[in-house]
Amino acid sequence: MEMAAPGWGRVSLPNLPLPKDKSIEKDLREMIALYKAAGIRTHAWIYSLSGEYMPQANWDIYKKRGMTIEGESEKTTIRWLNPSHPDVAKIVSDTAIYLVKTYGFDGVHLDYVRYPDFPANDLKSVSDKAKFMQYAKLKQIDWSKDIAIDGKYRQQYDKWRSKNVAGFVRSVGTSLKKAVPNVTFSTAVFGEHPKCVNTVGQDWYTWLDEGLVDFVVPMNYTTDMNYYRELVSVQSNPKYRDRVVSGIGVNSFEGLLNVTQVFHQLRFAGFKKLRGVSFYSLEEYLDLEVLPALELINDSKKK
Repeated sequence: MEMAAPGWGRVSLPNLPLPKDKSIEKDLREMIALYKAAGIRTHAWIYSLSGEYMPQANWDIYKKRGMTIEGESEKTTIRWLNPSHPDVAKIVSDTAIYLVKTYGFDGVHLDYVRYPDFPANDLKSVSDKAKFMQYAKLKQIDWSKDIAIDGKYRQQYDKWRSKNVAGFVRSVGTSLKKAVPNVTFSTAVFGEHPKCVNTVGQDWYTWLDEGLVDFVVPMNYTTDMNYYRELVSVQSNPKYRDRVVSGIGVNSFEGLLNVTQVFHQLRFAGFKKLRGVSFYSLEEYLDLEVLPALELINDSKKK
């Protein structure tokens, strides 16, 4: 269930009250109770670092505290919280702990656990330059030029960013598990590894190696079955596949899948023995057309 992000929430959160007429607190408790009775787990879905929908007042506060990253392109403004800032991890972990303890969620799922999918050398932060120079032991740097794709410090920069994201995941997960030991902790990730290490700082193989998360959900959102097979074939490495849930983009930004496409992607993930699948997202098309059709297919196979 999409529940929160730094600066906004579906329910009242610590230091973030919500008008009662807009709150879903009563309905949420009823829904979770019904799911538990039916043996269905519920996970709180949190936009962890994206500031896309953040109210301006909250953004101004975070920016003043040096917690933000910004970027400008011709068509959009990038607003992001900085994973290297310790207060960012605390805000997210406090939110996650509150949701689990208050409403009884079985798990927490973090989305946007990465840097923006945007040219790295065009992103601005009040502290990143100094932090990177300290990490790389540099006395001087041409900040935009040297960290560009072909810049002389680009490889070190990519490693530094992946270290920051891993540190964020570690901090949130450690705080969450300490407060609620039995909770399940998962993250959404880009499907192409190791490409995503360099593009957005997501070295999720390392997260799995170090046990920072219980499982990951690669966003394998595509209408191209061959491409989907390529992604899942790599993700089905026996070392990781029992902690990989394939994200199937039924109605994602990347395109709309018909029932046949959904079935084939679902079946291939099963053939490769992944932990499971995740359908994105539960809207009218998936609820009223795709899921009933899959149920009919399942019933016919049983016969």
